[in-house]
Parts: sequence; C-alpha cells; structure tokens
Amino acid sequence: MTEIREKDIKQFHNGQCIFDDINLCQKPGSGGHPGTIMSVDKFFCAKKVEMSDENLELRFINNDFNQEFFKGFIPKFRGMCDLNDKKYIMIENLKYDFEEPIVLDIKIGFKTANKELLDLINYKKNKKYKLFKQDFIDNHSTTSKYGYRAEGFEGDNKVSKGKLKSMKPENTFDMYFKKDHNNLALKDILQKLRNLYDLIMKPEFDTFVLTGSSLLFIYDAKDQSKNSVKMIDFSNSYVYTPQTLSQYNAGFVESYRKGIRSLIGDLIIFLGNKEFKKDKGVPVMRQLVRSVKIAKDLSRKSINNKSRMSQKVKSQALSKNLKSMKRGSSHKNVKEMIPLSSKKISKKL
Repeated sequence: MTEIREKDIKQFHNGQCIFDDINLCQKPGSGGHPGTIMSVDKFFCAKKVEMSDENLELRFINNDFNQEFFKGFIPKFRGMCDLNDKKYIMIENLKYDFEEPIVLDIKIGFKTANKELLDLINYKKNKKYKLFKQDFIDNHSTTSKYGYRAEGFEGDNKVSKGKLKSMKPENTFDMYFKKDHNNLALKDILQKLRNLYDLIMKPEFDTFVLTGSSLLFIYDAKDQSKNSVKMIDFSNSYVYTPQTLSQYNAGFVESYRKGIRSLIGDLIIFLGNKEFKKDKGVPVMRQLVRSVKIAKDLSRKSINNKSRMSQKVKSQALSKNLKSMKRGSSHKNVKEMIPLSSKKISKKL
C-alpha cells in the first residue's frame, strides 16, 4: 500500500471523524453491518465500536505482538476518532491502491459464535438468541460443511448476501475470479494463503481464538498482479495464554486452521478445473502427481490424524481421480492429497 504520511495520520480533524462524501470502505454487498464502516480522507477506514475495557477488536488490532506476528496480513491500526459521542477505530484502507478492486469477504471457521467470549465481554443482549442465530446461519450456509462462507462481495455481479452465503464454493470463486483471465490473481492469492497457513500452524498461534474472523481477498480488475489477502473483523477474537485456554476454545483454534486448509484445497481444485478446461487437463494431472510425491508434508501438517487415508488408499484415490480427469469430472477427493506448504505453485499450473 502507498505509504501514508505521518502528518496525515496526525491531522484527524482534532480527533473528529469527518467521513468522505463517497464511502470507499463499505459499498453495497460488502461484509459487515451497513453503515458501520466509513472512509476518512480516502486513506482510512473508520469502524464503529462500543468503547469498553472488553472491546475485543480494539484490544486485538492495537496490540504490538499481534501486529508483528501477523505482519502483512492484518490492517495497520491508525488510532481513533469520534462523531456524535460514537467511537471509531481507524485502520488503513485496504482498497486504496486498487483502481478497480474486486473484493471477496470470507468468514473462516466451522462455528461463528463463541459462548465463552460472549461471557468474557459481558454480552448484555439475549445471549441464547445470539448463539441460536449464528448457529442457524452456520447450518444454512457453507460454514458447517466447508469451514468457511462468503460474507460479502464487491464486483459487477449483483447477488444478495443470503444467496452468497449459501453458494457452492466453485460458483462463488467463478463469480469472483471472472475478470482474472490468466489466473494470475488466483495463483497469487493461493500462494499468500499457503504462507498464512504456514504462519497459523506455528505453536505461537495455539492460543489465538479468532471466532467469526474473515479473510478479505482483493485484486485489481485492471491489473491482476495487484492483489492481497488480509485478515479482518476481530470483534470476537481473543488471545489466551496456555493456562487460560479452555478445551472449548481450543476447538475454535483448530476450526480456524481447518477452515483455511479447506479453503486452500477448494481453490486448488478450482484452479485445476480452470486449467483443465484451458489445457486439456495435462497441468492438472502433473500437479496431482507432484501432490503425491510430497504427501509427507501434508501428513505432517494434517490437523486430524485419524481422518488421514493410508498410503494405499491415497494411491487408489489418485488412480481413480486421474481417470476421472480424463473424462473431465470434478475430482473433489483430490483435496485430501493437496500439499499445503509454502512451496510455490508451478507456473505451468
């Protein structure tokens, strides 16, 4: 992102939020509640927050360790401003450098409501209703099956949020990457996701509970080489210590990891299908062969050891999917054999 000058940061209109006439941060179709995120001076996005000692979003993003650990993956914190007795967190505008940004907000995890965090922040409203509502959304979207769901989209296609949340991943990706004609943005975003996966597999992440947090994909329709993957929405996120992390919350840590892993696998399959249609499947089959050769990497990073297939079953599945590739079928089972290390994706794929 273009470097923001310190004097611009300090000139927050004496701490007052003065919003731009055109909101560059939250457009129709964007994730989040409408009207809660506004642009200020084009460089910044202001997100409305309830000020209290338990405000998890402010505590998470205004933390030096978190900023350093997730460096390059979370927005930079730029201070606070207020308007009409309402407080706003200021972060960098992630879309500022893009001429024609295409944006996809993806909420990560198999569950997006955490009863222990609601207790932690002294949630005043009907907690049972909050949990029931989120469970309903999780079960009637792709969240409970895939470990992620599309939460917001900015592009040419007009689709309701309700429909977007329940769209099959391949349909969502097809809509989002419609203007990525040479798969350049898709491959770059995949590589960034692999790097993020390597990061969250480190022991330091073992106590990060990111409930309902999202990833924001952005690429420029005018120049697909300009793209980014950012972590956003930390209103239900908290960093415990090993001593205070409950077994219940440890499940949310693993849920986030599994969600990222599932997303990577589905995107690789989507890329493979696109390359198959383009080049008669040869690069796809080469990728499958490479995947088996480095299966040890997948086994090392697999979260659920009990669900891993034996090498014999993997070989049989590979043979079956190679045959299905020749027939042009979808080969979804291949995801279990896809390596997740940060090794670069072949330029031929």
